[in-house]
Parts: sequence; C-alpha cells; structure tokens
Amino acid sequence: MNNLKNRTKSTVIILLAFTAAINLSVLFTSVKAGPYVPEEHAYNGWHWGVDVGDELYWEVEMILTNTSNGEVTMMFKDIWIYNITSIENVTTDWLGVNEFSQVNATQCYFNVTGDISEQELESYDDPMEFALFGYNNSDTIKHKYRAGMGVAPYILPLNGSNNLEVDVLDDILKESFYDPLSPDRFNQFNGFTSGLSTNSISFTNSSDGYYLNLVYGATDGVAEYAEGYMMVEMGEQMLLNFTIQRVLDYDITDEIEWGVTIGDIFYYDWTGGSTSAYDVKVEVINFADVLLPKSNNGFMEGDTYMVFQAVYANLSVWDGFEYNVVEPNIIIGYANNFYFQYFDDVVTANYDFVYPNSTTKEDIEFMWNSDTLRIWDAPFNDLVLIENTNFEFTLRNTYTDFKVNNIIDKSTGIVQSFLIFEHGYVQLYYEIQHQTLVEWDLEIGDVVYYKQNSQDGGMYMRATALFTVSEFANLTIWEVESGGIFTTIPGQPELQFFKAIIANFEVFDEETGTWAYFGTGKFLDANIYWPISPYTMFGGTGNSGGTAPPLFVPLGFTGEDFENLLALLGGMFDVMTFAEDHVFLRNSTNNKEYDTYLDPTSGRISFMGGWMNIPGGDDTTWNYMSIYPMYNETLRSGTSHISFSSDDVSEITVSFIEIITNNTGIEVVNALSAYNPIDTSITDGTVLYYNDLLITNTTGLTNLTFYIKFDDSFDLDSFNLTFWAWNMSGNNEWSAAPPETTDMFVYDYADNSLTIIFPLSGSSGPFSIIMAVTYISAIPELIPGFPLLMTFGFLTVGVFALIMTHFKKVKKL
Repeated sequence: MNNLKNRTKSTVIILLAFTAAINLSVLFTSVKAGPYVPEEHAYNGWHWGVDVGDELYWEVEMILTNTSNGEVTMMFKDIWIYNITSIENVTTDWLGVNEFSQVNATQCYFNVTGDISEQELESYDDPMEFALFGYNNSDTIKHKYRAGMGVAPYILPLNGSNNLEVDVLDDILKESFYDPLSPDRFNQFNGFTSGLSTNSISFTNSSDGYYLNLVYGATDGVAEYAEGYMMVEMGEQMLLNFTIQRVLDYDITDEIEWGVTIGDIFYYDWTGGSTSAYDVKVEVINFADVLLPKSNNGFMEGDTYMVFQAVYANLSVWDGFEYNVVEPNIIIGYANNFYFQYFDDVVTANYDFVYPNSTTKEDIEFMWNSDTLRIWDAPFNDLVLIENTNFEFTLRNTYTDFKVNNIIDKSTGIVQSFLIFEHGYVQLYYEIQHQTLVEWDLEIGDVVYYKQNSQDGGMYMRATALFTVSEFANLTIWEVESGGIFTTIPGQPELQFFKAIIANFEVFDEETGTWAYFGTGKFLDANIYWPISPYTMFGGTGNSGGTAPPLFVPLGFTGEDFENLLALLGGMFDVMTFAEDHVFLRNSTNNKEYDTYLDPTSGRISFMGGWMNIPGGDDTTWNYMSIYPMYNETLRSGTSHISFSSDDVSEITVSFIEIITNNTGIEVVNALSAYNPIDTSITDGTVLYYNDLLITNTTGLTNLTFYIKFDDSFDLDSFNLTFWAWNMSGNNEWSAAPPETTDMFVYDYADNSLTIIFPLSGSSGPFSIIMAVTYISAIPELIPGFPLLMTFGFLTVGVFALIMTHFKKVKKL
C-alpha cells in the first residue's frame, strides 16, 4: 500500500480514472463552444464542450487486485470533483511533436467545516492535464488524443456542429491513445465498437476478457458513465474493476436515510467486561455534515477528505436515581452515500449506536470483507454476515478468540448489541435495553420488614430500598466457577444483564431495643429470564448484608418461572412442583421439603422456607431457613388500631391489634401466616395459623388487644383451640398454654371471633414472640387458653422479664 501511495503524480493521474460508484444519475449541461483545437483546416472543426470554471462530478467505485498473488490492494468508493481551470494551446511530444489543445483541471474536495458561508470546494493540488486533443492533416495519424494518461477519458471533443461523433472517436481513441499506452501502461484492446444512438464506445480484448464501456453526453462530450475491467502496470501488474457515474452535484449525504430523528431516546445496558454494568440513555439532538480524513481511499499521496453526515446525541448514565449527562453532544453514527459507517486508522467514531436504515447487505460486504480487513491490517481474518430482520456481522480471528460482533436493526438502524471479546473475556458489551426491563411491586424509598429464621435462631430485619443498579454476568463463566453445579439454560443468551435494587439493611437489637445498621447491598435482583438471579438466590448478598433470597419477583412472573432457577437443585430434591402461586420441592428419601408461596399478581413472596443442602452434601448438612414479610405500624400516644394482612390464612377474614399507650415511636411488627416459620412442627391438632409479633418497646404500653374474626367456613363453636409459643423455655420447642390462662381469651360465638387481651402495664423494653394456634373438634367442657406468660406480668416485673424472648443475632441466611 505504501508503494502505491508514493507513486509519481503522472501515475496518480492514471489511477484517478480507475474509480467506482453505485449511484446512477444523468447530467446534461448547456452546449459549450470552447476553443477550437489546432490546426485550422477545412476538415478540423473539433472543439471542447466544456469551459473554464466548469465543475464536473463523478461517483466512483474501484477494486485493484495484484495479479501475482490475487490480493485486493485497494477497494474504495468516493466522489471525484474536478474544476476546469484553463484551456490552452500547447506543443508537446505525443506521437511526435505536435500542437494540441489542452484542458487543465484541479481535483477538489468539499470542505463543510465552518458555517455555510465558509463551506466551499478546495483543491488538493495544482492544475494538471485533464485531456488534450490535436489535429495534423499532414501526419499519418491525423487525430491525436490523450486523457491525462488515464484509462477512461473524462471528456471528448465535439465536431464543428457541436455533436459527439462516437463512430469517429472510437478509432481515434484506439489509434492515438490505447495502442500507444498498451505496451507499458495497460492491456491491449483488439476490438472496439460505438453506438450512435447511445453515444457509447466499447473496447474489448477477446483473449483476456478485458473491456471498457464508455457513455458520453451528446452535447458536451463529458463522460456520463464508464465501467471497465483492465490490466495496468503499477510496478506490478494490477487488475482494475471500476465504474464511474456522473452526478448532478457533490452532495454525498443526500441519499442517507436515518431511522432516528431529533428527540428520539433509546437505552442500553453497558459493561466494560466486569460484573458491574451501566444503564445508558442516548438522546438524539442534531444532524450535521462533517469533513473527515479517509485513508486507503484512492491514490492520493496523503489522505483524501470525505464528507459524512454525523448524528449527535447526549449520552446519560443512570446514577441509581436519575439519568445524568456524562457525554454531551457526542457523535453516535457517521455515514454517507458510500459508507454506512466511518472507520479509519486515524479517527474513529466515539460510539456507534446508529447506522442508516438504508444500509444494505452489499454496503456492509463492500466495506468489510477479507480483503479490506487485510488492507486495514485488522487483527481479523474472517467475517460472518447474517441478514434477517437484523444485520449481524462478526469479525473474527480464527486463530484466537478475538472477535467483534455487531447486530443492527434493519428497520431503524439502531445497534441492538455490540461485543468485543478477547483473551477469554468480554472486553466491551452493550445491548439495547430489554433484559433489565423488569419492575417489582416496590418503590425506591419503601421500607420492607421481614424475618429470617434458621435452626440457629432468627432475626427481625428491615430493608429500605435506596436505588437501582445494573449488573452483568457471563453465564458460561458462572458455570465454570460453579464447578458444573450451575448450567446454562438452552435458548438463553450467554451474556446477561440484571437489574438490582440496592437497600439499606437494619437488624433489630433486642438488647437495646433499636434498629442497628446491618449493611448495604442487593435486595432484589432479576432480569427477564430469571425471577431471582441465581447468584442472589443461592449465593446470598455477600458481606454487605441483605436478604437471601429476596421477597419479591418482578411483575409478570409466577411460581412456574422458578423451574429454571430451582432446576439447579435437581440433585437435592426428586419431587418438584411448580404452580402459579406455589413451588414445592421434596426429598423423598429423608422427607425434607422446601416451599415458596407468592402472589402471581403482585409478585410478592409471602413465605419461602424449608430445608436446603449444600451441593454434594450428605444428610447431616441439611439446613433449615425461612424468610417472610412482616407488617409494621408505628404507634402514637393514645389508642392505635392496627390492621394486619391475613390473606394467607383462608379461615381468617379480619385481624387487627388495638393498643393503648402513652408512648410514641413504638413499632409493632407482625406476620400472620399459614406456614410454619421454624424447623419444628406442631403435631397435636391442626394448625390454624402462626403469628410472629415484635413490639420494639413496651414502656408506657398499658393494654394490647388482638382481635381475630374467623370466616363463616370456620365455625368457632365447633372447635377447641390450643395456643402455642415457640422457645419460651429456651429449648427450641413449642409450648402449649395451660388451661388456667383461659381468662385472657374472649370468645364471641355470635361474631365468630376471638379477642386476646394482653395486660402489659408496667413492662418495659422490647417484646417478641412466635405463636401458633391449633384446633380439634370441640369438647364442650374444655376451652384451652394461651400461655403468653403475660399472666405473670400481674405478679412482678421480674417475672414478666422471664417471658421475654430474646433472639440472639445470627448471620444472615
């Protein structure tokens, strides 16, 4: 390539004619009556159909191939602009010393830099020979023509009647131009024809297949179209494939069609290859033509200059709360009529987010193929291009893992994804946002109370949703790092983005009666494929605290969507049932179970718990864990009426707590559930419900009344109730209430309700308890009561303290 660029200017003139273009248009200029060519003779009426100051424009396309090795050494498209600077009579040696009329021209480019008043054509260099023509009646060859030493004449002279005589000029060109140059410039033609009605001339070589087809304007002699396949000498023999098309002007961005307009906004998930990712917003703000250097685009000794239309945008990044502009007024796409994108070894686009929606497969194949990759010294030796509703093209190095993949929506031109992969890892990846388009039934700022239990104890937690972040995962790497425990799911993409809600976590300290900071970390984590990120589900949230697993799935997900997630536990459970609102797992050998209950409408998980084993563990490594939401209310001084959800217990229609206190800021945290929160079952009777209750401070609290109204399907008069408390003895067991505490419970059989009265006057500090109620068919003479041990509160404060349940802190589940 460097040898080609450093050739003499005479060689440059030759090669300027070897061009190609894909746009077809026709230009007819007014008739020119230029200077007659020497000499004055009755048979010489030849003159030029162009005048000084004329500007001529051609779109060109050219492919240059080395005949010795078959390699393409140049492949480009361009607009060539020539300004006729002078027409003069000269005497020069061409087939003998003769007097000629010579047309000189400069090659120009359109400089769009600056405002409109400053935009103009500028020349690359000094004027050079564009064409010359002479007539000498006394010579053997009377008519002599030369096209600046190029292979395709740009202009031909007209006769005295201002007409183009192609039937005369075909022989003139063959005799005075192509034959003299064929020994050392380009191939020999052995045949030629002309078409009077089409103003065309064709040259052929019957043995090698070389050809040149020319079409000219009948009234100005300017080349309107040319195409050819020729051999030229350039130090080495080269094969040229080229086309030339005359156009009306030098605007090479007028055919560009963008699928975006000013004000359009689109979003990307973006990663530099780590697990962190960014939520990127791109807003189109402007379109403008720009002038850019273009190397490997012709035979100029330096770079050519080419106009591209640029799409400008503001690029913003989500900071967890809002989008902030981090890159204002950046260019997100370049294109012109020849190239669907801008690429150069000197200047490249900052970000490629858009391409013209007028891009064709041929446009991509012309710019990116095995030949141009070699010309650019690109580190790729292969290209794969797939066309459907998208264009997907991948540049690869088949000897390494280095590849660049680009997917473009054909209808909009918007990049759907872009990937750079090397050294076994993603170096850069961004895709149009779709995997992270998930929402939960939760807003930033919401506070969620919940309880985590294990066989070692439990802890009351609360999470305050702070902001959202994005994450990136290579599932193949997950699989490798898991040792094969995690396997990629067929049909899912290998590269995935996740959306996560980061929360501030607090744990309740029952010694101080306060909420203590526990950490900041992921609270919810999902994408369109996973209701809960596998890492979050089974890997926890690291050392920063949090919930494992979360208490919400994104809206639109149900229990049936847990199948891929929990399929990872196939070696642990042999029975798996997935329904919309319930997931059931069971190990039939040891009768270990795990349940998840959720509301498919809101995605809220009402209970998740049971037994889990570590991968490869034995029967001794099973661990119990449970997590469930709790509902809180902050008390005011006076009487507070607090309603708590009882949706999970079908037998209960209404449940509330009424508290009288002269204190403020006290929180009542409660969960009423049909599911056992701990790892020990109650075997006596049928469990009606479980209740987990926390009062953060009983100081000033004089009365607590717990009211439950049963559904008509549960006839209170038909059953005897037994009340239970967990771990009241400190032995991790359920304790049943003795009969003598029955005066704390008021049954209203007409209302089908139960009221439990807790006398807490004189107590202080926090209070927590897990209760349960079971029932059997009614035995009239027995009405069991409940042992909250509050009865001892009537005796002494010291005895009351014995009934307080102080759960030790445990590490998060």
